[in-house]
Amino acid sequence: EEYFKAGSKFLTTYYGQLSFKEINYGGEFILKEDASYSKDYEKEFSKNRLVRIIKILKELDQNTLISFLSDKESHRITVFTDVDCGYL
Repeated sequence: EEYFKAGSKFLTTYYGQLSFKEINYGGEFILKEDASYSKDYEKEFSKNRLVRIIKILKELDQNTLISFLSDKESHRITVFTDVDCGYL
């Protein structure tokens, strides 16, 4: 139980959440936004190509995408074609 208590202090990690659930079965926890980053770090992070792509995907209107629907849909994926990709 000592290890679960120690681990449960890190609720933003997978094992922290497992530890919390182990000692608080059925209990709920709240994730707090306590991360802080410098403006320089955020600026550099935002320059990352994958981060830019994820931001673009998040902004897409799902209703304007071309969809191929299935009668037995169990999962949905979004395919983003990068026109700068060398494999096209």
